[in-house]
Amino acid sequence: MLMNLNKSYEFNPDTDLLGTGGFGKVYKAIDTNLGMTVAIKKYSGNLPAKYSLFEEIKRAIKLNHPNLVRYFDAFELKESSTFGDTIQVGVLEYINGGDLGKLLRKKPDIETITGILSGIMNGLRYLHQKGIIHRDLKPENILIQTDADGYTPKITDFGISKVITDGSTGGSSLVIGSIEYMAPEQFNLPKYGVNGQLHTNLDLWSLGAIIYECFTGQAPFGKTQQGFSRDEVMRNIFDKEPSEMDKIPQPFRKIVQRCLIRNANQRAQSVDELLEILYENPDARKVAATTILGSGTTVLGDNHQKGKLTQQLSEYFKSEFAPGGEGTPQNPVTSTPKLTEKSKVNPLGIAIPLVTALLGYLFADNNYSLFGGINVQSTYLIYPAVFCAILAAANMAAMLVWRLRAEQIPLYALSFLVLIYYIGKSWLTYSFAVPGFKFDFYSHDFARLYPMFTAVVMVVSLIVAALLRNRR
Repeated sequence: MLMNLNKSYEFNPDTDLLGTGGFGKVYKAIDTNLGMTVAIKKYSGNLPAKYSLFEEIKRAIKLNHPNLVRYFDAFELKESSTFGDTIQVGVLEYINGGDLGKLLRKKPDIETITGILSGIMNGLRYLHQKGIIHRDLKPENILIQTDADGYTPKITDFGISKVITDGSTGGSSLVIGSIEYMAPEQFNLPKYGVNGQLHTNLDLWSLGAIIYECFTGQAPFGKTQQGFSRDEVMRNIFDKEPSEMDKIPQPFRKIVQRCLIRNANQRAQSVDELLEILYENPDARKVAATTILGSGTTVLGDNHQKGKLTQQLSEYFKSEFAPGGEGTPQNPVTSTPKLTEKSKVNPLGIAIPLVTALLGYLFADNNYSLFGGINVQSTYLIYPAVFCAILAAANMAAMLVWRLRAEQIPLYALSFLVLIYYIGKSWLTYSFAVPGFKFDFYSHDFARLYPMFTAVVMVVSLIVAALLRNRR
């Protein structure tokens, strides 16, 4: 026998209204059975059935992340009207601090904004890992929970979210969402999408617009609430570049620049890429860690022993081969980071690979050099190999003493190519030359494969350099 179980929620429609959207209203209510405050969402939209409240809750009910609003339940009510219409009702986690737009009107400091944006990115990362595109990310859909530890952002409203792991193509002919924060591919998917399909980085465009607004006080392409028509906003999205980027401090300016790229193929592909940019800044990294783990968090310094090879290499390459070669910004408010002593170019670090390559040529490939020529004794042919091996070791030592910068890598690669070429040529000539016969070095396999050997030496050298530098 089937049984119906009813739960009771109490609220006053006149005083407990929390917000009104295009597809429904949200009220503050009390779950009388549990004595718990919840949010009641009443759906009143006219979108296709796949965007109904029940479908929204089906997509979101299993999601569990501190930066997402939890969905608890859903049910239907019959209106007492002539036609007895059915109303869909959802039960959600109650968030007490309003939305992000309300918080921004209070002009929060940069530390608060950093913590908020870090939380939003972590919530969005979790969504994307689940194969869900939000598609309507905006300040009104980011609620703020306030407590003794500060502010916790929570992404809400998954009414038009899209699951891209269900076998669908990711395409959509329905233009939905808040136009001010919509990515170009939502208007023209074939032109701006990733291979003609939606990708999770659609939400990164919206995130970039939100970050822009956090620091400038206005949406990057205008708002209908500020007198812009929908057509004007759309034209700006396609044609206009945001005009107040200089107001955005680093590292957030770089994040916005990676987000507000019209072609989704060229835009940042994942939240992880943006988090790497954020965590390059030690102040932002500390705020983010404290926000996620609590006020008692101890943030590890750059020289902390990681204990794992992959982490050591990651830290080494992140610090030493950063794009542009500039030092990591020490303050998120500072828009123009200065070069630190660590990041300055050491002239010897550039000169050594050039000198070793030149010496290798002069001593091994010159008919009038000490080891070269056609008149020397055959036993001397092994000496260039020994000499060039010493020069290669000098290169490796230089890589350990002076941390490499991105522009130095090609110089060392070139030097290793030259030296390993002469080492191989000398050793093979010494080993296989027969009196009265000319040894054809260039027909030997080494002549074709030596670039691969060089690459292996380079990789091993960089790994050794990373390990030793991280152990200091």
